Amino acid sequence: MGLCHTNCTLWVEDSDDSLVPADPDIAGIGIVIAFIATSFVTIAVAYGGLFLHIIPWPGNNAIDTWVSTKLQRVPWLQLSEERRNIWQPIIESLVMALSDQQLLVGISILIAGFASHCSISVYHFTIVIDLAWFSSNTNLTTLVVLEVYLAQRPSIQIWRVCLMLVILTGIIVATVLQGHNRWYTSYNSPAHCLFTDLPVKLCFDVAWFAYGLWDIVTTRKDGAECIEGNENAWGFGQITAILLLSSIILTLRESHAEQTAKLSNGNANEPSKANGNNEHEPQNIQTMPSNQELGSEEPEPAVLSPTRVDTEAGGRG
Repeated sequence: MGLCHTNCTLWVEDSDDSLVPADPDIAGIGIVIAFIATSFVTIAVAYGGLFLHIIPWPGNNAIDTWVSTKLQRVPWLQLSEERRNIWQPIIESLVMALSDQQLLVGISILIAGFASHCSISVYHFTIVIDLAWFSSNTNLTTLVVLEVYLAQRPSIQIWRVCLMLVILTGIIVATVLQGHNRWYTSYNSPAHCLFTDLPVKLCFDVAWFAYGLWDIVTTRKDGAECIEGNENAWGFGQITAILLLSSIILTLRESHAEQTAKLSNGNANEPSKANGNNEHEPQNIQTMPSNQELGSEEPEPAVLSPTRVDTEAGGRG
């Protein structure tokens, strides 16, 4: 976390009763209202365009379809196909801009919070985490709506994925730091004091988990002398617990097989469509009569008609 000259003596002694200086640039009412209002507008525009069928539907959810059908019955919400075609690129561009704004703002406030870790209080750093989490969730919500839009534009996905990984890493690190057992009782203390104490706390938690594991194993071993019967016998309860644990593996395996099958079917359909288009072309050409065939059929009546005329003329003579 860098070199900081922060006095953590009062925090260590749990005797810090000082007040936290106000920081309106982080926890000011204007900042909070701006974050909430921007997130509300982003979600309203995104799902408004989705439910009004301005933005293409990424899926077919029964509840979403029911809500969309009800909204379509409202007279002033009914849009013609021409108006939808006009508003679709506008709404998609607006939602994309708002989504990127939420992503960049979340990263900015995380960077500001970590950069000022020597002076920022635990209270203000908690506000930083909440605002970053708020921005990240709003960005993820818009991605559900923009699924079709982004799928058609692979070039704009790479840098957005990189930024999402940045904010994800920042939120994970901040959440781990927030897991300190004295975090919510040390709002007036410098955040740096808890940051430097965290490695010790993590080591203590790991050691405490190891002790708990060792204790339950040794307790079962030592208590076996006073137990009548065999607790290691496999019964209904133990089998059920193990099967429930294995359900996680089964779910993962099923999801993996389903996704693999979808990819395989998608790759197999593309060559078949291409071959199908090529097969139709020669069939159309073969069904059309050639010029030679047309020419060979026409002379036959011309040869027979004079013969018939000569026969009739000879009979009359």
